[in-house]
Amino acid sequence: MRKQGLSRRERNMVEEAVTQVCWAMGVSPRDGELRQTAWAEILSAYREDPAGFRGSGMRGWRLACDLAGEAVWKEEQYRQRRKYGELSLDQPVKGDTETTLLQLLHSPAGSCENSVCLWDYLSRQHPDVQRTAQGLLEGETLDQVRDCCRWTRDHAYWAFYTLRAAMEEYLKIQ
Repeated sequence: MRKQGLSRRERNMVEEAVTQVCWAMGVSPRDGELRQTAWAEILSAYREDPAGFRGSGMRGWRLACDLAGEAVWKEEQYRQRRKYGELSLDQPVKGDTETTLLQLLHSPAGSCENSVCLWDYLSRQHPDVQRTAQGLLEGETLDQVRDCCRWTRDHAYWAFYTLRAAMEEYLKIQ
């Protein structure tokens, strides 16, 4: 026996639910991977209890959206852990040196002259790049800087990567 596919109306309802779940979880509803994750959870809940989606009862939709939200949250947490590994300030600036990005930003044994030069160099960067450097020096994570400044995730990563490139350039001048 062949299973019927979703009708156009059902597909539209699932699409709307996926969009609402993404907004509720604070992620872009345009993110294809997260949309796919939410779709899978909603369809799984539908397969387990199709009667919960019929009539005026909202039992199935509530459960499906809760499951989809949890799955999207877990996927986003996984992404953040993966990105932290890529964005770690403990990583070497380049593969052939042992100097880390954090060592470039802050050196407790550094000289006053080097500190002044570094801050002068940073003061010539974009204000958001300066704020990122300041936050990281104060021990904040990139997510904390992003939340404090109310930046989007993309803008925070732009500022971080720009800071990283500036620090690599700073190494070349010294």
